[in-house]
Amino acid sequence: MTRTRIGTAALVGIAVLLLVLTSTAGAQATAPAGSRPVASGSPANISYSSSVDKFSLSYLQWLPSGFSASHSHTLVVFLHGMGTTTNRVKGGIGGDTIPPNLVTGASAAGVILISLNTRTTSGFYADTACGGPQEQDVLDAINHEKSLEKVSSVVLVGFSMGTVGALEIAATHPSLVSGTALAGPLTDLFEEQAYLGAPIPQLQADLCGQYPAPGNTSTIAFYKSLSPLRFAPTNFSSIPIYITAGGLDTRAPNNFGLWPYAMANSTVVNSSCRFASSAGEPSGCTTTLSSLAKAHPGQYRFRFVYEGRAVHSATQIAPDDLFDFLGGTVGTGLFVANFPPTVIAPAP
Repeated sequence: MTRTRIGTAALVGIAVLLLVLTSTAGAQATAPAGSRPVASGSPANISYSSSVDKFSLSYLQWLPSGFSASHSHTLVVFLHGMGTTTNRVKGGIGGDTIPPNLVTGASAAGVILISLNTRTTSGFYADTACGGPQEQDVLDAINHEKSLEKVSSVVLVGFSMGTVGALEIAATHPSLVSGTALAGPLTDLFEEQAYLGAPIPQLQADLCGQYPAPGNTSTIAFYKSLSPLRFAPTNFSSIPIYITAGGLDTRAPNNFGLWPYAMANSTVVNSSCRFASSAGEPSGCTTTLSSLAKAHPGQYRFRFVYEGRAVHSATQIAPDDLFDFLGGTVGTGLFVANFPPTVIAPAP
């Protein structure tokens, strides 16, 4: 099956008005690059530099219980949502919005966990003229961690804005990513714009004064490139996707309770041939993960867990359920929480 390239280099910047969690995941401990304190609650702050512009960056690193430097480990990369934090660390804006249950769950699963301290509060982990090379920042962080520890595979975990980065990077670097997990997912940025109802000052600023509208070719192309699950779903034929959405999520309502908030292209739950024409969205029908899994048995593994009482929160992800799914020990398809989830519709 042909994989569509949807890279973002040299396109203009973007942001969507989203809120993120403000809780921290434990006290931060500073350590020079290469040091390896084994602690699930107190991360090391690992410094690295951009391979593009030498910008000073860092990420928080948690090594699992029973860590051994001689063994290979899965690397889980957490991509936080948009917003400022009260805690800034050297080398970027603190990525301390990581949910504590993911920290403890990663340690119990024996995986290395890092959370990026990004150069801006937005950027969507994309290479843009206004936001800088923030997709490359993610790739550089992964490469730096690989230079420190033995990494066998990479899993991207995104919340809110971070789900856009996780999907785009997985879609364009399939040989790098062995799995993704999404909480509060944004799968169609055109519809998010339509849902918000009007251009937002911060959004326009991040787009260098632009916003998606008919005729705005470069911005339309950028939105499309950052919506791969809507426009290039076949790119995920070999990448397991874990998704959780809340029924009370009014920030990114990709869920059964509130969908369709604009045009019904959820890309996972249901299909539609409608599109957000006011935002310049290209026409075309939605191809859902469910339909792809049915047409190509075994090629599309996804687990969509709907939590009816949940809001916009990264804590929706249940680490045990996530790692069991990635390990192939729990089923694929559509589910309803509480945990363990109840099957709505198993995958074909």
